[in-house]
Amino acid sequence: MIDESRTGADQFADIESPLIGEAAGFFHDHNLIVAGFDWAAWEGGRDLLNLRGIRNLAPHLGSAEVLGMITSNIGVDRTSAWATGRALEDGSLPPLFERLLDFQPKAGH
Repeated sequence: MIDESRTGADQFADIESPLIGEAAGFFHDHNLIVAGFDWAAWEGGRDLLNLRGIRNLAPHLGSAEVLGMITSNIGVDRTSAWATGRALEDGSLPPLFERLLDFQPKAGH
């Protein structure tokens, strides 16, 4: 659970896994959490995901979809250490993190 009396990544310090705490802190600190992304109603996204798998689908997702899917695992108001840990272990999050790097500004631009 997020401790709202703390700020930044420090609010995730009590999460048992340092990796989960760092990931959640990074996305919250950099305002990369997409509130309102309705994963369940995402235009056939579940069907595409089931058909192609995340590793094959991630390269075709836009930045909002990538951030929305990451948010659905990490949580908006409260980080679910269990859900985030499971998504890291089953390989759901790494392809999304990798795809997110494609949207970073290029040097000199």
